[in-house]
Amino acid sequence: MNHFNSIRELLNTLSRGHKLLAEMFEMRKSLSYKYEYALDVLENNEDVIQLLLSKNIIRQNGTYLELDDQFLKFFEEILEVNEEINTSCINDNIKQVKDEYMLYYLQANRDSNRYKYLKAVKSYPFFQPHI
Repeated sequence: MNHFNSIRELLNTLSRGHKLLAEMFEMRKSLSYKYEYALDVLENNEDVIQLLLSKNIIRQNGTYLELDDQFLKFFEEILEVNEEINTSCINDNIKQVKDEYMLYYLQANRDSNRYKYLKAVKSYPFFQPHI
């Protein structure tokens, strides 16, 4: 395994392969990313692919390429796009919405109060779409 000697070297390597890395990350749920696709993305610059392979940022399995698990996990954590689901967290969030906001909404006498609780439910982070 080729290690990086400095943060500058790591960043320069990632920068050289950014087009390919971005596309491979977007397609990370697809199990097949062909070497020939990578060549197309990099405009036939095979040197960049070889650099990423030599630094173990990507791995080759036959005619397919994949992001190294360490880099994949790093990108997912930094971008907060990991799709692991914690059922305990979901249950806690649903319970809080039911216990706090929905109960108050049902007990509210005025429309303005109901709107306030409805707005609280809609703005609750659990219900926000993740882009």
